[in-house]
Parts: sequence; structure tokens; C-alpha cells
Amino acid sequence: MNLRQLRYFVAIAEIRSFRKAAERLHIAQPALTRHMHDLEREIGAPLFTRFSRGVVLTNLGTQVFIDVARLLGEFDQFEEKFIREKSYRHQQIYVAFHDAVAQNPALLESIAIFKTSFPNARLDLLELGEQDQLDALLEGRIDICWAYDICGEFRQLSSLDSIVIQRDDLVMITSLNHPLARASVVTAAQLADEPFIVHTSKRAPRVGFNFYVERCREVGIRLDKAQEADSIDMLISLVANGVGVSLVAENIRNDLRSRVAIVKIPELELSFDLTILWSKDNASDLLCRFLDIIRSTTS
Repeated sequence: MNLRQLRYFVAIAEIRSFRKAAERLHIAQPALTRHMHDLEREIGAPLFTRFSRGVVLTNLGTQVFIDVARLLGEFDQFEEKFIREKSYRHQQIYVAFHDAVAQNPALLESIAIFKTSFPNARLDLLELGEQDQLDALLEGRIDICWAYDICGEFRQLSSLDSIVIQRDDLVMITSLNHPLARASVVTAAQLADEPFIVHTSKRAPRVGFNFYVERCREVGIRLDKAQEADSIDMLISLVANGVGVSLVAENIRNDLRSRVAIVKIPELELSFDLTILWSKDNASDLLCRFLDIIRSTTS
């Protein structure tokens, strides 16, 4: 008994004709008949009741057909998965993200599932600022990026597709012993004399950064003389140690609340969209699989 015989058996059972099954299988009818006689002899009972115009399954044949069809379906799925994974062996995908996104649960879960699902594929992770991500994406140096889009600037580019993963309100963070640390909300006026720390503008898209600075200025928060930090870790450490206060997306870090106080500024109606971006021209099947995983983890 072998897979070929079982496939022949299923074809005959479905068509109910040796002649038509032989035509579909591109095999001579006498050879097909011999294969079925061999199969029936091995099983020890007839699988078909034969008539001049065709065949029907015996009771045993019906049960065998149900079991064999299921087994062949499972084998075909396994074979397809094996071939697909083998084809990914020498493929890779480049994923870039902002350091503020590095601990995002959706990113981490998507990477873990991808590595489990496609162990032979290579996943290269790059930490880049938003402007560097955008440049790399448009130049084809990366396949996908996870970035905070403050004013929809990225999504306006016609050559890119995007998914908004989450929307985070802009909040103020202070050290745990700051006078405003216990407040649930503050006004912009209360922050007039506060020293601010911002994530370096060198890594941010100019349009988005200017929009952010201008929106803050409109409510009385001046960022033009703010201390710049090269990374989100440095920014949080500076704030935690009382060097100044900062404005950040509320959910950028899982450990944020244990290190700093989070205070809302209701009059500053500003939010960040955590956005997945990729080129519409990128036809990589591996990228499609990664996007499927992202959609499933964020739905």
C-alpha cells in the first residue's frame, strides 16, 4: 500500500468510474485496475461493487474512503507547509522600528510567532528613527517599519500601505518625587517654568516634529529650548532623575509607570498613531505572511 494507490482509490471513488479516473490520472485503465486489485488484496476485502457502467463503494470502501481522504488531506497540508518553509530558507525580511516601540507587546508577539512559524527564514531587526525608517522604506532597504505617526504624515504617501496598530495620547512624565507627580491632570499654565526634555529632533520627520512643537506652543508649552535625548531610554532616565519633564506617548514602555509619574494635560489634544508601513510595490510572500501575523495579533 502506498500513497499513489490511495490517491488512485480516492479518484475512482469520487468519479465512480475506472475509465474516467484513468483519464483524469493520465494512467492506462488496465494499470489502474491492477493497482486497485492489489489494494483490495492487501486490505482483504473488495472496496468497490463493479457494474458495467461504473462502480460504487462497498460499506468497507466507504469507510476506507473517509479515512483515506482525511489522511491525504493532512499529508497534502504537511507537504505544502514543508515546501513553503523550504522555499523560505534563503529568504529574509528587514523590520525597522523606533526605540520607543521596542517593547511594544504587538511587535514582540509578532516577531515570536513569525520565528516559530518560519524557522528557516531570516528576520533582521533594525532600530531607526522615524525619518531614517521612512527613507529606508522608500529606498527599498527595509521591508516594513513600526513608527509613531503624529499627524498622518507617513500615511499620506501614495507609495506606502499602512495599518494603525494603536493610538496613544500624549502625556507628561515627571520624576516620582516631582511636585506634580501626584496630580492626575495639569494645565499647560502649570508647566510654564518646567524644563522639558524631548526625543532628539534629528531622528524625527521634520513635518511631524514641527507639528508637535507648534501644537504645544499653541497651548503655552515651549519646547524650543528643551534638552534633547538621543534615545527613549536616556529620556526616561533623565526624567526619572529629576532633570526635567517630558511629553511622550502614554503606552511607549511597559515599565514606564514604575519609573516615572504619568500626568495628563487635557487641553493638549495630541496623540500618536503607532503605524505599520510597507511599500505597495513589495511583492515578498514572506512580508505577506508577517503582515498576516501582525493582523492576527492586533485584531
